[in-house]
Parts: sequence; structure tokens; C-alpha cells
Amino acid sequence: MEYKKIEKFLSLRHQCFSYGVDEIVIRLKENEAYAEYMFIDFDNHEVKNMSINNFAAQNRYDKCVLVSSENLLPLALSYFWNFSFISTVINKTESLNSVTEWLLCVNGGRKLKCDLLHEKYLTYSELYFLEQYLAGENIYTISATLNKKQKTIYNYRKSIAVKMGLKRLENLFK
Repeated sequence: MEYKKIEKFLSLRHQCFSYGVDEIVIRLKENEAYAEYMFIDFDNHEVKNMSINNFAAQNRYDKCVLVSSENLLPLALSYFWNFSFISTVINKTESLNSVTEWLLCVNGGRKLKCDLLHEKYLTYSELYFLEQYLAGENIYTISATLNKKQKTIYNYRKSIAVKMGLKRLENLFK
């Protein structure tokens, strides 16, 4: 029973995302400014088991728009700074009008809204740590792989949690 509820939730969430994207595309085409964006649902359910390399391989497209949940915004911004194929990052809480206006402003280019320019994002080392951590690697292995002290690795974990507004990194996907 529990599995079916989760499946329905994901299906409804995906339908809402698809409806929103379809509406934005219609509005952009009405303004003759559609740049054939690929919208990516950058949410806990979508990125939980995805490595950085898998993300890049699966989404390598000329104009990607990351539609991010609030808690994954630092990760989405890190992807923006590390991957040139990402045109912009949109906070999932923004209205369709706001998103449409912003994409008209971006017009197929690559930029962030002013309010996102000052948001915290993960460093490359933190990104690497997070990927290894989510893959099940322990602190000692990650420390040896990065050739960093364990204390540094613990600091990465703490820094990521703070940037994502969590008390503990373990709560990221709960």
C-alpha cells in the first residue's frame, strides 16, 4: 500500500511539473521567444541517486533550465557554475508569470537572476564529497580519495548541510 501512495505522489508531482512546463512553453511561443529549453525537475526524487557525471551525460543539451526545490538550490547553482549547458536555475516556488518573464529576458542565453547570484552554492570539492557520500562511501574512504584530512571531510559535510539549510546532511532526502 505504501509503495502505491508514493508512486501516485510522484506521478502527480510529475504531472504538475509537466503542466507548468507546457504552460511556460506556450507563453514563450506566444512572445515568439521560445529557445527550445529543456526543463529539468531538479528535486530530491530526481537527483537522489544521480552522480554528477550521470547528470552531465543524461542532460547534455544546449539550453537546460534547472527547476530546483528550495533545499537543493545550492546544488543546482553549483551545477550551473560547473556545466555550461545549463542556461539558468529557477526556484520551484516562483510563479509561471515570473518564470516566463525571466526566460524571455534570458532569451536562450546563460544567466542567473540577481537574487540567485548571491546565494550559497557548493564548491567542486563539496560536490565531489556529496556524490561519494550519497553513493555510500564512508568518510575515511573519501578522505583518502581526495587526499584530505578527515577533519576537512567532516567540514565539507557540515558546510553542505548549512548551505542546504539542514541540521544534518543525513536529512537531505528525508
